[in-house]
Amino acid sequence: MGETTKRPLRALSSERARAIGVIVALAVLGTAGTLLENELSDLPRTKARPILDPAKAPALGEGVPPFYWSFLDGLDREWTSLSRTSLRNEGLQVMTDRGSGYQLLSRRLRLPPGRYRVTCRFRIVEGALSLAVLDQVDQAFLTSGTYTEADGPGTLTLSVAFRTRERRSISVVLSNGSPTGRSEWLLKSVTLARM
Repeated sequence: MGETTKRPLRALSSERARAIGVIVALAVLGTAGTLLENELSDLPRTKARPILDPAKAPALGEGVPPFYWSFLDGLDREWTSLSRTSLRNEGLQVMTDRGSGYQLLSRRLRLPPGRYRVTCRFRIVEGALSLAVLDQVDQAFLTSGTYTEADGPGTLTLSVAFRTRERRSISVVLSNGSPTGRSEWLLKSVTLARM
């Protein structure tokens, strides 16, 4: 009889538990099918990775986010920072310079035609945050929105919607929403979902 190697049980990380929760939710909605078979081995290894690879993502139903990036463990490896960042208990601290300008930029995403919503969860320490979707080919914004510290305290959610009539290459952009001053935010997550 062969000898069995016993490995100690590891607790599920919150990232892996969240990813499993999404898969279960997809199964309940009836859209998981082959996704469960094909994607379980591709679960994110860190919080800083989309749950689904855009090349493998099936056409998903309403409100099911094909991309989820968490910044609770630091800067997402699929995002580029053009400002000072550091990890804090509440998320990624982003400190901007004066004037508006890109602070964080997602990798290029190819999206099929459809309606989409990008949602950012954050807390403003000072200044303002602008969330935008950049068409990488035309170098024009498809949509944008801004939230300032005057809009309210606490953990905030800012969403912007957009529509593409043909396949598009886009990036999600976070920028300083204060054109004359500096801003500081604690970034928690960004989600891109079909509507």
